[in-house]
Amino acid sequence: MQQFSLLAIDCVGFGHSSKPKDFSYDLKDQADIMIHVLDQLNIERCHLIGHSMGGMIGILMLEKLQSRALSIVNMEANMTAKDSGASLTVVTQSLEEFSSGGYDAFKETVAESHEKGSEKRLQWLSLIPDFVFYKSAKSITQWANSEKILKFFLSAPQKKLFVYGDKNRDKAARLPDTIEKAEIPHAGHRMLADNVEETRRVIENFYREIAL
Repeated sequence: MQQFSLLAIDCVGFGHSSKPKDFSYDLKDQADIMIHVLDQLNIERCHLIGHSMGGMIGILMLEKLQSRALSIVNMEANMTAKDSGASLTVVTQSLEEFSSGGYDAFKETVAESHEKGSEKRLQWLSLIPDFVFYKSAKSITQWANSEKILKFFLSAPQKKLFVYGDKNRDKAARLPDTIEKAEIPHAGHRMLADNVEETRRVIENFYREIAL
């Protein structure tokens, strides 16, 4: 199997990236910055892997990258309103309401969930300011409601794989049979926490097959 370099980028506002208050945090702007990073590193060809919001950003990158993007692994990107999850609850509040108590309540819900990876998720949330989370949630719901992400994904000419947890088979059922799909057993939306070994296996198999 051909060897690849791995590039994992923290979006603006997330992880250890900068968190400017005047940035839009719109997914399209995040995608443009990702492409700028690829340009700065002189990366001429790439395969994209994105989970949830990252999957949405990856799909938005496809059109501009065109032939530079060889494939995309879409791990339950939020492509319709039904997929928006916690973002739907967040945007029922104003930014002021979310900042004054809503974000703390959300973190408490995560802490009390006892789901695999909840401790790691809380660590990640501690690095995300309230305004970043809120504006990102708003962009997620807007893009998902428009279903433009879904249309971009279905029409993209690149090789595609949709990865989903077996608890979310309804998401895969909404996609046509022309889309290659891989189900992760004993997993929900956070398949990298629920069943990391199987998730890695299906992604590795996908790349082995397209490398042939």
